[in-house]
Parts: sequence; C-alpha cells; structure tokens
Amino acid sequence: MSDEDEKTAAVWEASPAQSHYMQCPVYEVLYAGEKGSGKTEGLVMEPFYKVFAQAQKRYAETGKRTHAWVLFLRKELGRLKEVIDRAKELFPGIDRESATRPGYGWSQQEKIYRFMNGFKFEFGHLEEPGSHLVYHGRQFFRVIIDEAPEIPPHQIAYMHSCIRVKKSDEPYLQDNLGIRLSGNPYGPFVAAIKKRFVDAGPPNTVVREEVELPDHRKVMRERVFIPARLKDNPHIDYDSYAASLAGLPEVMKRAFLYGDWDYVPGAYFDGFDDRIHVRKNIEPPPGSRIQRCGDWGSREPACCHWYTTDGDGNMIFLDELYGPGQDGPHWGQEILNREIARGWRSSEIDGHLDPGAFNDPGNSYPSPAEQMLAMGVVWYESDKSPGSIVLACVELTRRLAARTPAGMPGITIDARCKHLIEQIKKVQADQDNRDKIVEGRENHAFESARAGLLANPMPSEQPSLERELGVWRRIVAGQERQTGKNSWYPM
Repeated sequence: MSDEDEKTAAVWEASPAQSHYMQCPVYEVLYAGEKGSGKTEGLVMEPFYKVFAQAQKRYAETGKRTHAWVLFLRKELGRLKEVIDRAKELFPGIDRESATRPGYGWSQQEKIYRFMNGFKFEFGHLEEPGSHLVYHGRQFFRVIIDEAPEIPPHQIAYMHSCIRVKKSDEPYLQDNLGIRLSGNPYGPFVAAIKKRFVDAGPPNTVVREEVELPDHRKVMRERVFIPARLKDNPHIDYDSYAASLAGLPEVMKRAFLYGDWDYVPGAYFDGFDDRIHVRKNIEPPPGSRIQRCGDWGSREPACCHWYTTDGDGNMIFLDELYGPGQDGPHWGQEILNREIARGWRSSEIDGHLDPGAFNDPGNSYPSPAEQMLAMGVVWYESDKSPGSIVLACVELTRRLAARTPAGMPGITIDARCKHLIEQIKKVQADQDNRDKIVEGRENHAFESARAGLLANPMPSEQPSLERELGVWRRIVAGQERQTGKNSWYPM
C-alpha cells in the first residue's frame, strides 16, 4: 500500500464487501441491493483508491496536476445533502492543505471539492428531463449515479458520452474510465436496470459485449452486477435496522430488506417463489410421459415447453424453446433438434398449441401445425375460448400453492425455462378486478404454459399423508374394538 493509500485508509476503512466492489476493474458496474449496506460511501471513496494515489505521486514528483474529475449524480440535488456532508468530513483528511488553501476545498456554489493535486469531485443531479444536457461537452473519468432506478434510461445512457480523458502522461486515468450505478430495486425504472445488469448474468460475473465502431472495428465492453447486502455493513446495528425495514409495506420490504429484483407490485402470481418452484437440470422421472405445449408466432416469438407429471399429478417443466417461429418446417426442426439433444423420442411426444397455428376451415394451404405434423411433430389445438385465460391463471395459482406430503410443489420449473419464469413474475392483476390480468405485455412463454395447464388440470385434492393415516387409524381402532387385540398397524 502506498503512502497515499495509507492516508486514505486512515481517514476511512473499507469493509470487505466495499473493498470487493472498489477493486472491480470493469467499465460498467451496478453495486446495488439492500438498504443500509454501505453502498453510498463505497461509491464516494472508490475513485480515491483507484486514481488519487497515482495522481498525488505524479504531482509530488513533477508538480503537474491531474485531469482526474469525478461526477456524482442523484435524481434530486436536495437528496445529496447527507452525502455531501459526509464527503466534506472525509476529503480534508485525505488532503489537509486543500481545506485551507484559497481556491481549493469545497465550493458551495459549484458543488465541487478541489484537491491540491488537481483531483476534482463534483456533485450534480438529473432532476429535469433535460438535466443531462448540462454535462454536454464535459469530461469525467468516473461518473457515479446513485439511486439509478429513479433515473430514466436515456439519461443514464447519455452520461456515457461524458466518460473520457485526454491522452496524456496519466495512463491510470485511461485504465480506470467507467460508470458506477447503485441503488435499491425500487423506482420507476427498476426494470431497465434489472434487464441490463441483474438478468444479464449471475452476480459478480462479468458480462462481455462487442461494440462495433464506425470503421467496423470491434471493442469489448464489460459490465457486472455486484450485490450489496445489509449484513455486509459492520457499522450498523443489523437487528434494529432490519426490524425497521421489516415493518414497511410489502413492496418496500422486498426491495430494501431483501434486495429482491424479481418482486412485481400487484403481481397476479404472488405465490411464485424461485426457492420453491425453480430447480436446475431437472430430468424427467423414469418412465414418465413427456408432453409439449406451445404458443405460435412467425415474426413474434414462438415458444415451446416440454413438461411431464409425476405420480402425484405435479407438473414439471423441463425445457424451453423461445424465438421467432418463422414457419412450420423451421420451428418443427428446432423442436426435433431439441428433443434429439435431450434424448427424448419425438414419436412419443405430443402437445397442445394455440389455434393460431391451425388453418381456418376451408383454407387449402398447409398450416404451420400441419407442416409440423408432416415432420412428426404432433400438435392439438389448445383451449383459447373466452374465459380460458382466467381458468389457466386459477390452475397455476392452485399449483403454486399445492404441496405433496413430501413437500413437492404442484408445479416445478427448470431454470432453463427463463422466459416462463420471468413472465410468470410479471403477470399483473387488474386493479379493478383481481380475477383478471393486465394484458399487453410480452407473454408468449406464459401463453405456452397456459396450453399445458389447461390440458393437465391438477387433481381436485392432493394426496394427504395425514388423511391417509387417519383412515388407517380408524380402521385399526375398529378392529381392536371388535377383537380386543392390538393391531399389526403401528399407531
């Protein structure tokens, strides 16, 4: 650790979780999750551990001041007061001379703290629709956006255009260019943040994406999601604060206490739980019958699911095929290829597909379903009569709540069926009628599952071990009353 790093550590010491975040070299980072996890101070101090020490060394040796400039943004400037007050406590400890030298230290008018070596830390906001344009032409090596789910995606995207530095004798600036986002899974634009970071890959796993330049060369960009947890913060009374968060309304509790990115306020299927209903790499029970269900689309996504049922009637979704169907032969071949890859006999599989894949009577041209039938992919028309969507929702609700005596849920979904899992979570109940769903969202995977659910209604009663034992106890008691002897059945 350099002398400057030691000075910074003496002013503020990172927790292990904050240190993990601050050492991340990736260009685009989302450090977000539970409330009270120490995210904000980690955001403020990270640029000092990355760049400040090298800039200070250069200044001490050559007298040259750095071009390093940090911009810290929130939705509203008024909500930065606590962060600014904390920065004004920390920054003078890193560079004591800056606090007393005219022209350096904190500028209340500009909301900028200037260090003697040229390092600048600025606070700003994105409150108005055009607030991002204030930074047009500006240059920052680090842009930090706190409470990012409150910021429109186009404003966040625009701030990428401000991340640049001049080529100079400060290679450490070029090496540390990037943007940092933070917040809780709560806000009007949380879905956009979730899609870009949380859904892109597992936590702490770098996602790489090729970006094509105007001259057709390609540059690799990287992004990563680093979860922040309340228990990561050693400076807070976990039990007391967690108890306060636990008393919040459900949507806030799920966001602030659990850091739950999947919770959808007003979700129709609020009984769906990844921990219960989702498993990885499920194989069908030996001897079980595999079936298909599907939703057709030529240009719109088509979706096919494979599922089976166990001895108790529980549905198990095994796999998913999702994407434009194009035409019957193309999609039929995709289905056959998947079944071959899984080692399933296509000749023994059939299923239910929405009526849109079947021709109206009198149409002589082969329908997509008929084209697939000619290839050996057998489909029957699914039920899309008026009211069938409500019946399917009721069926799924029953299955989500059902449990066998051994604890198996009425429906289990393999993690391969990612579109189905995502769409079940996003189905919302109509505010005026909880029995209806809000339509208009992408729901092809849910429509596919709907066909399977209606074709395989759950038995009216799940077998109950306690009920069966009760029957046997009554039989045994009756035998004992008649014979006066103990029964062979263990009581």
